[in-house]
Amino acid sequence: MKNLLFTQTIIVNFLRSFFAGVVWLIFTLATGAAADATVLFFPLAAPVLLLFFYLLSQVLRIFKLGGIGSILGMFFSVPGDPFVYILKQIKPSVVPVEEFGIINFSAVIYVYDAGVVVEESQPNTTGKCPYKGKVVATKEGSVMGFSWPYEATIYTIGDDWIVKREGRDMGWIDTSGQIREGLKGDIEATLSPGKIISKIQHGQLIINGEPYGKLVSF
Repeated sequence: MKNLLFTQTIIVNFLRSFFAGVVWLIFTLATGAAADATVLFFPLAAPVLLLFFYLLSQVLRIFKLGGIGSILGMFFSVPGDPFVYILKQIKPSVVPVEEFGIINFSAVIYVYDAGVVVEESQPNTTGKCPYKGKVVATKEGSVMGFSWPYEATIYTIGDDWIVKREGRDMGWIDTSGQIREGLKGDIEATLSPGKIISKIQHGQLIINGEPYGKLVSF
């Protein structure tokens, strides 16, 4: 929970779930499945249901079944992402995140303060990668077609800025901690084109705004 921005996290996920409720309302009316006027409350009910399934997922984590609650929660968040994405393009200040994907396959998006840790924003003068180490999963997840269990090693990062998966090169990391797919480019060009698949931020692996692992230096 370090550096988590609670207010921004609540705002982003409320918007996602509210618009998810709008989507379900439209779907219900379009298919003629509406039984009565209660469907008009879908946009307000969706945030409550998302909160319920989030809490359920935390309880089920005790039995290593947290994914069930997360999947159910996604029904009340992911459908609203395109609307939030459009809102972000029209009025960025309303959606308090640096980047927001048109679809985010996560029940809840956590928003972190990207400017708290000073050492991550300092220029690299040695040429050696400050992220050298291994990224250990703090929960189950998947990216780029591969998945991992809890406490598995997701990536290893070398002094040469190359990111490996199970001993094979799968990308590289730039000075801001962005892990990119493909051949190594300019590590200082943090705004250069190229697919960003995850990010090391404050010692955590962040995928679509949600922490999935921690960096263990070696």
